[in-house]
Amino acid sequence: MKKSFLLLLLFGLFFWRVLESSADSPDENRQGTLTVTLFYEEEKTAVEGAGLEFIEVADLKFSEGQVSYSLLPDFAESSLKLEGMKASEALLAAKKLQALYQQKGKTGFSARTDENGKALFENLKPGMYLIWQSSSEKTAKRFEKIDPYLVSVPQGEKISGKMVWDYEVKTLPKVELVLKNTPESEPPRQSQPLKKVKTGDETKIAAYLLLAGASAMILLKAIWKKERADLL
Repeated sequence: MKKSFLLLLLFGLFFWRVLESSADSPDENRQGTLTVTLFYEEEKTAVEGAGLEFIEVADLKFSEGQVSYSLLPDFAESSLKLEGMKASEALLAAKKLQALYQQKGKTGFSARTDENGKALFENLKPGMYLIWQSSSEKTAKRFEKIDPYLVSVPQGEKISGKMVWDYEVKTLPKVELVLKNTPESEPPRQSQPLKKVKTGDETKIAAYLLLAGASAMILLKAIWKKERADLL
């Protein structure tokens, strides 16, 4: 939930910034970079070993002071309108575009976060890009995979009435620990079955019982004879 909230905030800020009207257009021929950083704030831990997939989904266009996006052929069938989306709509759009791309059996660019939790994508032409996590190694195994999300390169911000474009974009998706499974209670121990007496042991016991019985009879007979002699 926290992860989705941070991404919603990120998308809301991003779309407000990049779609605000201005006469200052971005340089559509200039390439940019995108740095993705995965960092767990509560433990101050960099998430190393997260495998990230990255692909352009739309070209960026700027006309009459407005930014617009044109979906690339692989994503055109989604019929998504990327301009003016709310944050929640942007999250759903990212998941839809990811599913569509995977259905086509294609792969985008890939990178893995380093010991500082960073992954860098370079030489990016202006456009809208989709990012998602496909694998987890090293430290990343402790954390849930991040949700897919959309990001524009470059990003625009209006400062003192003028639109300033940032071609070195940085994103910091929220990461969460993997919930550990509750340990299962140990199964009750089965009572040990009574050991069966072997046949040989049964024979010995029977012999002892017969011997004890015979001894008792002899003793009783001796007592009976003694008492009878005393009476005479």
